[in-house]
Amino acid sequence: MPAVHRLTALELVGLLARGEISPGELRDHYLSRIQRYNPQLSCYLHVACEALVGRYPGPLHGLPIAFKDLTPVAGMPCTSGSLLHQNELAEQDAVVVERARQAGGVVLGKTNTPEFGFKAVTDNQLAPPCRNPWNLARTSGGSSGGAACAVAAGLAPLAEGTDGAGSIRIPASAPLPGAGCLLYPQPHRPHRPQRVRLRLLPGHPGRLRRARSPLFKPVAGRLSHRPGTPTGAAIGWSPDLGYARISSQVLERLEPAVRSLGEVVPLQLDWPDPEPLELDLWALTYAGRLLPDERLDPQLREIVQRGLEIPARRAAQVSQERTAFYHRVRRVFEQVDILLTPTMPTGAFANELQRPAGSCTLFGWTPFTYPFNLTGNPALTVPVALDGEGMPLSLQIVGRPGADRQVLRLGRLLEQQLSFSNMLPLSTFP
Repeated sequence: MPAVHRLTALELVGLLARGEISPGELRDHYLSRIQRYNPQLSCYLHVACEALVGRYPGPLHGLPIAFKDLTPVAGMPCTSGSLLHQNELAEQDAVVVERARQAGGVVLGKTNTPEFGFKAVTDNQLAPPCRNPWNLARTSGGSSGGAACAVAAGLAPLAEGTDGAGSIRIPASAPLPGAGCLLYPQPHRPHRPQRVRLRLLPGHPGRLRRARSPLFKPVAGRLSHRPGTPTGAAIGWSPDLGYARISSQVLERLEPAVRSLGEVVPLQLDWPDPEPLELDLWALTYAGRLLPDERLDPQLREIVQRGLEIPARRAAQVSQERTAFYHRVRRVFEQVDILLTPTMPTGAFANELQRPAGSCTLFGWTPFTYPFNLTGNPALTVPVALDGEGMPLSLQIVGRPGADRQVLRLGRLLEQQLSFSNMLPLSTFP
C-alpha cells in the first residue's frame, strides 16, 4: 500500500471504515508530517492535536481536515492572518466545521492565509509566507494557499478553501497536482472527495438554487448534447475573455488539453474588464468590517481607506454594474454549456513578489478568476501542463449557475485523459 498521505480522502475514508487504519494512527501520521515539513512550507498557522472521541459515524469517519484560519473553530486561534486577532480564540464552530464534525471529521489545524484573505498570495505579519511545494522559491498563490499547499505536500488529506476572487482556483493552479473547485476544499485528487464534501458546506449549490437573487438564479434550458465532445455538452473556449493578456507560450501549452475535449467552439468575447467593479466591491466589503488601523497590512489599509471614500452614488452603481455583467455572462451560456479559459496567465512566480512583473493592481494578474465570483458561476481549476520552468499551468472550467456537477464531471474527465495528477514532483516531501 502506498504511503497514506498519497491516497485520496475517499480512499482514506474506506481504510478507516474497514478498520485497516485507526483514526488515531491517521491523525498521528499527518501530525508527524506537519511537524517535519511545516517549518519549510509554512502552510499551517496552528496545529490542533485534537483528542479523538467516539466512533466517528458518517461519511468523513475519522478523517483529519484542515480549516483556513479565516474560519472559526471553537477553542482554537482564529487570527485571520492579522495582528488584530493574533491572541484571540474562537468561541464556537463555523457551520462548515460543525457539519464536518457531525460527519465524523477531525480538525487537524488552521491553514495559512493573507490578512483577512484580501490578496492572492499567502503571506502575513504573523508567520513566514506559505511556499509552493513544487518549488520552495515560488508562491503558493492565495488566499487559500495554505490549504492547497497542505494537501499538495501530504500534510492534510482534505482542507477547506474559500474563494472571493480566485482564492482557491489560484492556489489549485499553482501548487496542487489535481483539480480545484471554487469554494470547495481540495483533496489530493479532488474530483472524488469533493462530491462528499459538497453536501457539508453551508453554501452548496442546492441553497444557491433556492436563492431569490438574480445573481444565483440558474439559467433555464436543456444541455446541447453535442456528440463531438466527450460529455455531450457544448464547450466554448476563450483564451482572453475579450480583455485579458496571456503570452503565446502559455497558450501553446494549454491548447492541446483544449483540443483533447473534441469539438470546442472558439469564442470571440467582447467583455469589458470587470476589475474596476471588483476593486470597488472589494473596497466596500473590507471598509464595512475594518478601519484603516496601523496594524493592518499597508495594502489592505489602502483598500479599506478606498472603501471609506467611495460615495454613496458609486456604491449603488456597483450593484447595478454587477447585475449587468451577470447578464452579459449569462448570454454566453445561451450558446454553450461550458466555458473554458486559462486559470492564470502565468505560472507561480517568486515568493518575495506580491504579483508578477508588469502587473500594478491587486487583481490585474488574475483576470480569469474574479469575473465568475461576480456572477456566481461554478468554476473548476484543472492543471493540464507545465510551463518552461516546470510549474503547473491550468484550465478553468466554468458552468452555468447551479451546474456544479457538470463542471466536476468535465474536470474529472480532463484529469483522467491527461493523467496529470499521476505526476509526483514533490520529491522534497516524500
